[in-house]
Amino acid sequence: MKKSINKSPIFRDEKQLIALKPNKHQYYAKDLAINNLYVAIRDRKREYNDVAKTFVYRYSFKNKIYQISIGAYPEVTLDQARGKSGEYNAILNNEENRMMGIHPKVYLQREKEERKRLAELNKPRTFEEITYEWLSIQDKSFLTDKTKMGRIKRHLFPMIGNRLVKTLGKRDFIECIELIQAKGKIETSRRVFSLAREIMQFALNRDYIQRNVLREIEFSKTFRTTEVQHHRTITEPTRLRYLLLAIEEYPALITRYALKASALLFLRSGNIRGMKWEYVDTNKRLITFPAKDMKMKSDFVVPISHQMLEVLESVKPLSCTSIYVFPSDISKTKQMSENTLNYAIKRMGFGEEMVFHGFRATASTLLHENTPNHKIASEVIELCLDHKERNKVKASYNHSIRLQERRELMQWWADYLDEVREGKIE
Repeated sequence: MKKSINKSPIFRDEKQLIALKPNKHQYYAKDLAINNLYVAIRDRKREYNDVAKTFVYRYSFKNKIYQISIGAYPEVTLDQARGKSGEYNAILNNEENRMMGIHPKVYLQREKEERKRLAELNKPRTFEEITYEWLSIQDKSFLTDKTKMGRIKRHLFPMIGNRLVKTLGKRDFIECIELIQAKGKIETSRRVFSLAREIMQFALNRDYIQRNVLREIEFSKTFRTTEVQHHRTITEPTRLRYLLLAIEEYPALITRYALKASALLFLRSGNIRGMKWEYVDTNKRLITFPAKDMKMKSDFVVPISHQMLEVLESVKPLSCTSIYVFPSDISKTKQMSENTLNYAIKRMGFGEEMVFHGFRATASTLLHENTPNHKIASEVIELCLDHKERNKVKASYNHSIRLQERRELMQWWADYLDEVREGKIE
């Protein structure tokens, strides 16, 4: 049965409101001038004949009665109570509100929550407080990275941790970076600057500050920078031949195949070591690395040449029980150690000439030099190296339609390495 709140005493004006007397129990009198306005009447202090009258807004929504206190009479006048009731009626009678289940009580609750949110938003925050709020949205790997956390705590908190983030200017951060550089820690200063910029960008995105001052500072034009260290690499075909022949004889089989794959695919160390069988599709002749595994944070597809397919078929019996294509020799449940491949290069006698990352430089140099032979554009070479396109539209375009060119280039490179190893190219 539908609940009703209409069977109540009534009043039409202030004279009748004043005349309302208390009963033994509290009761409600209805204002006939406006819908849903009532006055609750009770005997507050009978010995002094003190009658309490309180305006309340009472209404029914989906067969349930709700009540909102407006205020005590006469502190709140009848006109004021009617005005407030008119506002509530507008909310209650709004068809869109009703469809969304919004009625005056819900509306007031949301208003209260919004005021609380704005108060929290406008509360002064220190750089340290902002940092921990920023940390709360980082993934687990960042939170357990003691190096990054250490940089923040050692180099930023002591100088600006207790400062209100709204008051921080360029000079505050410049002094932090200059102090680090004064200790000769140039690379550390660059990393700290990058972390500080991320934290300030978070503060801007959350509307705690109006601008990120660190976006206005170009590190290389403001501070000392480290000299670029080029990775040792072999680009002379004769020396490359000896390296390829040495790889063929390397005794640890999984490491041997990982090195062969490195020469053929010229991927970063983490991608070779972290390559999983689930990424490999021998039918489509593709290896697809998910964005989370890539430096550029986007999916990366690598065509499989005939020679790379042979490597995969050879290593399969050795690592079929592992999720990794090239697992650790110690435990098949773990990926190969970061040092394994560089150690193998040293053990073969090429440590003074080559490091693992040098495979990428070798491929880049020789592929660009041989453009007249393979006749494939330099942009395709850069795509195979996973060097990110600046233009995102162009990057998407390349990813979708230049796969065939990349497949041709990877096969040309594999054939070229065969010829180098066989001594046909000097």
